[in-house]
Amino acid sequence: LDEVETTSRHLREIAVSLSGDGRLQEGVNDFAEASKNVRGMTERNKDRLDRALMRFERSATMLDSLITTRYPAIDSSLAAIGRAGGKAETTVDNLAEVSKDLREITAKLRAGEGSAGRLLNDDTFITRLESTVAELDSLVADIQRNPGRYVKFSLF
Repeated sequence: LDEVETTSRHLREIAVSLSGDGRLQEGVNDFAEASKNVRGMTERNKDRLDRALMRFERSATMLDSLITTRYPAIDSSLAAIGRAGGKAETTVDNLAEVSKDLREITAKLRAGEGSAGRLLNDDTFITRLESTVAELDSLVADIQRNPGRYVKFSLF
């Protein structure tokens, strides 16, 4: 009996030290009030909660049935999506490579490298090319007018 009284006194001392400023009792009261509010809300919405749980169970059953019966098709579709993703990644890599090549070609054209670069950037090259074409046109016209000047034919 002495031990029970001692233990009881210790528990009272602990409770007093914990609730010295009344905060423990205030916390207990707040918890009791919140519990009461939740209980009341649950009771007021019992029918709605029951219907929602029944719909959830029905949906879960339907989903389970769908997955079970359609698993091969779902698995096949997911595999196809995975393969398509891999192909898309390859396509993106290829497009990046083409884009890099086009940037290099454009840089060379702008720098006047190669015939196309000179054609785009050097007026002298174009002038000389136009002059050469004009001379060739003139030569072809002269050959047509005077073929004997250019071609000599003899049998003996």
